[in-house]
Amino acid sequence: MDELADELESGSIPPPVPSPPPVEDAEASAAEVDDEPPPEAILATSMELPGGGGATGRVRAPIAAAEEPGVAVSGGPTLVLLSDGRELDRVVKDRFLIGRGKHCDLIINSGKVSREHAAITREGSTWFIEDLGSSNGTWFEKRRISRRQIQEGDEYYICAEKLSCSFR
Repeated sequence: MDELADELESGSIPPPVPSPPPVEDAEASAAEVDDEPPPEAILATSMELPGGGGATGRVRAPIAAAEEPGVAVSGGPTLVLLSDGRELDRVVKDRFLIGRGKHCDLIINSGKVSREHAAITREGSTWFIEDLGSSNGTWFEKRRISRRQIQEGDEYYICAEKLSCSFR
């Protein structure tokens, strides 16, 4: 141990060189920032704000809804998500993610919607909607919710984007 201290003091062992900072991948960074969906992927165009506030964003499903093995819902009625009476999506997984991130099952293209805003989960034959700590909230009957059991005909707002629920 004393020999090592002597070598350090004498300068025969150079001090450690700090490693350079990691180089950022420009392509990966651009992909993280770019949340604008390609035009051909948009299903529903504009959705109105409550109270006539005008169009805020677009709601779309992913181009190819990637179904993960082992998460498909079996048996019981299917939960259908609607907007202005038009079907947006059918929940076919035990965990269905809603947000503006490209990886979400239902993508809402609005700057007010969090990347991972809310999730719909199935527990047995019961469906729940849960806010995932979003900035602008998930709302039911003018109240912000954190988690709620979904009933036939419920209308939820993801920020200002209205989603109606139906079982079929």
